[in-house]
Amino acid sequence: MPALVYRWVYRAHSVKALERNILGFVGIAPIHETLIGMVEGKDSARRRWLGRLRELGVAAG
Repeated sequence: MPALVYRWVYRAHSVKALERNILGFVGIAPIHETLIGMVEGKDSARRRWLGRLRELGVAAG
């Protein structure tokens, strides 16, 4: 499922529930999420996503 569809149609319900009911409850803040969709597509697109996630991980650490 495309991440945009998940965010708009389903309003990212499970992500918001995780943030509110678990992470927020134990005091983890701020919380930023990155939604990834259509991972079964082209290999080049998947490599770009993995590169972007690697950059986000380095920046967070």
